[in-house]
Amino acid sequence: MGAHAVPGSPVLTRYALLSVAWTIVAAVFVGALSLRYLKPLSAATPRPVAWTLLACIWLVLFLPVLALLGRPLYDRLRYRLGRPQ
Repeated sequence: MGAHAVPGSPVLTRYALLSVAWTIVAAVFVGALSLRYLKPLSAATPRPVAWTLLACIWLVLFLPVLALLGRPLYDRLRYRLGRPQ
């Protein structure tokens, strides 16, 4: 990352923001659909185990969001603290 920010294309910025938004919406949608399986899971396992399994699924669903946002935010924080690269 250079010392000066290079202005990006507005179309590319819009595409990037929409792709992050689409990933979040998809993860939330699938997470909401996974609640349908709480009752069958609770019948097969204790309720805390069922919630733990669903929480693990939700974590896996949001890993792409963390991958999309985590590295750029980490780089920005590191640059602001004066430790580039």
